[in-house]
Amino acid sequence: MSLGTFYLRGFLIFTRYSGPYEIQGWREALMVKRNENPQELIQRLQKAKERLTRKVAKMQHASERKDTYISSMTHELRTPLNAIIGYSEMLQEEVTESGNLDWSEDVRKIHVAGVHLLGVVNNILDLSKIEAGKTSIFVEPFDINVMLDDIKDIASTLMEKKSNTFVMDVPAKLGTMVSDLTKVRQSLLNFLSNAAKFTENGTITLCCRRSQDKEWVHFDVKDNGIGMTPGQIKLLFRPFQQAEASTSKKFGGTGLGLTITKKFCEILGGGVSVQSESGKGSTFAIKLPAETQGTDTAQAS
Repeated sequence: MSLGTFYLRGFLIFTRYSGPYEIQGWREALMVKRNENPQELIQRLQKAKERLTRKVAKMQHASERKDTYISSMTHELRTPLNAIIGYSEMLQEEVTESGNLDWSEDVRKIHVAGVHLLGVVNNILDLSKIEAGKTSIFVEPFDINVMLDDIKDIASTLMEKKSNTFVMDVPAKLGTMVSDLTKVRQSLLNFLSNAAKFTENGTITLCCRRSQDKEWVHFDVKDNGIGMTPGQIKLLFRPFQQAEASTSKKFGGTGLGLTITKKFCEILGGGVSVQSESGKGSTFAIKLPAETQGTDTAQAS
């Protein structure tokens, strides 16, 4: 890489994390002074390159420390949360057996809140691993129809909250897929959960098909919910961000599920896409290779 190319790429990175005064200083360093000796210009740019290298290394170190801290904290949070969920389940059983209905609703709320918070913590942990390039994949062959049947049981529960109807449009024999079963299943459940959140008294459909050459598997999650505008679609798949601030207040959520799904699919060699129309609904699509190639670990781009 030439000195000029290195400097320009580094400057673009630097401007993302620097204040206005630092940026102005780098712009001045980039300017060629009138009657400046070429050798002096090279020396000045070389010094700028060295400063930039140190700055980038410092930012990378800070990012690594952040990822390590988040990973450690989420592990610390998961242990007591699992205990809360476990004890609340035991209390639910005891309350039901004793017939004490006055406590039943309160214990149920504790359990639901614990499960929700654990889901948020797990999402943060997944995202921190992805950004640190430490996401492991376990590739194994599995029957697509069996996986979808398992998802159907979980998805049916998600649909009940807002009285939605769940439909599966799936051929009888989709065959085998070689991929990370856990990540494929989680990605589909994230899309289904998102559809259930923004649809009320509607229909949510999960479709699946193989490409004609059998090398790709396509999953579509369709809903007739609130939909999105083109401007809102552009904001999707960004960490900790939903289509609008008002959306987060009304429907809840952190916006991490869609981001994680996109990253998982990219790690597995595929991708995601979305089509939507405000007031009419959305279709979230996943395209994955029927056989994932690669090593035991992969990094998201």
